[in-house]
Amino acid sequence: FQAEDGIRDFCLSRGLGDVYKRQAFINLYKKNNSHGEFVFDYSWADAFIRNGLSYYPKLVSAIPFTPCKSKKVFGDDEISNELIDEIKKMMHDESINSWHILFPVNEERKVFLKHDFIERFGYRFVWQNKNFVDFKDYLSIFKSRQRKNIIKERNSVRSLGIEFDIFEADDISLETWKIFFNFYQITYHERGQAPYLNLAFFEQIEAFKTKLKPVLFFARQNGEYIGASLCFKDKKTLYGRHWGATKNIRNLHFEACYYQGIEYCIKHGISSFDPGVQGEHKIRRGFEPIKTSSLHFITRKDFSNAIKNFCVDEEKQIDDGHKYNIYTGMFDFSDEGKKSQIIGLQHLNDNLFRDSFIGTIKPVTGFMLTTDTATYLYTGIQACLLYTSDAADEGLGVDLGGRRII
Repeated sequence: FQAEDGIRDFCLSRGLGDVYKRQAFINLYKKNNSHGEFVFDYSWADAFIRNGLSYYPKLVSAIPFTPCKSKKVFGDDEISNELIDEIKKMMHDESINSWHILFPVNEERKVFLKHDFIERFGYRFVWQNKNFVDFKDYLSIFKSRQRKNIIKERNSVRSLGIEFDIFEADDISLETWKIFFNFYQITYHERGQAPYLNLAFFEQIEAFKTKLKPVLFFARQNGEYIGASLCFKDKKTLYGRHWGATKNIRNLHFEACYYQGIEYCIKHGISSFDPGVQGEHKIRRGFEPIKTSSLHFITRKDFSNAIKNFCVDEEKQIDDGHKYNIYTGMFDFSDEGKKSQIIGLQHLNDNLFRDSFIGTIKPVTGFMLTTDTATYLYTGIQACLLYTSDAADEGLGVDLGGRRII
């Protein structure tokens, strides 16, 4: 979703006489990369390139940089079907090989599936407020060992004299956004990337903050702000979006991006906290896996069939893993009123979360697992948690067969 990406608004109208009463509308991005999408198709692009074909440009229907469900087609259903066919014709005319519908709402899935779109499944991790009184009450769902781990993580931050200030509504100003933007940039610069968003974007949030309802969690040490996380909220959900820090402090990411948000939801009676897609390390902090989907149209029949088979196999791996066991080694289910539905990819003979890899696979300390390792994770030990030991604890980005952990 770069500035040079082509943005197209496709609208088709049908009416009686000179009066157009029936319309349909779809917003598309014509992209030359796969950045900022949260549905990873780099292996698909590589397959095209290795066969001498162009994967880019491609069409994408999504909210830029935002892994949230949203409506993609607006208007009359019959006209919407015509509009999808018109876009397919345009793809043929312009030699565009793929169109991707990211995070569609449920009612739209059937519309696109009728037009030979392939459905791909993934997962996100969401915290559910089970009428917790306070954070201590929330910790009661965990077994003693994991409860101690979370307390230890939080105390390691507090022991450094770090406290948090929460800004929302009139507490936020343009100066607040300038401070946050500096933190936000650091997250990308550390990875050798340019930030997706600029300061003008956050200034627009300030202009519409009464509707967008941002919540900022600022970490303060010795009277100076050293980091912050940004969320948005509605009546039922807190949405985690961005974060950054000037100091590399162990567990600060978890405190700013997870625990502060959980406490905020408990205090304000918010039902759920969605900190963003993927990241199996969220499970051990009380977030529950929820299935997500995306839809993909591939013009070439041979590649379409191959990708469809890939997606079918990928869904089976996800379902097989998620239905294995509720992770009884970590959660205390004695209180039925707070019984968690967290499902982990648990090693059947192992009561320890991270230790299922120790001695089997070396802890990941880089940014990429090899294809062989990823295959081994998925097929060799399907009953094992897809977790990368201390890599996630250190906030490192890890790619499990195209799935990024942050």
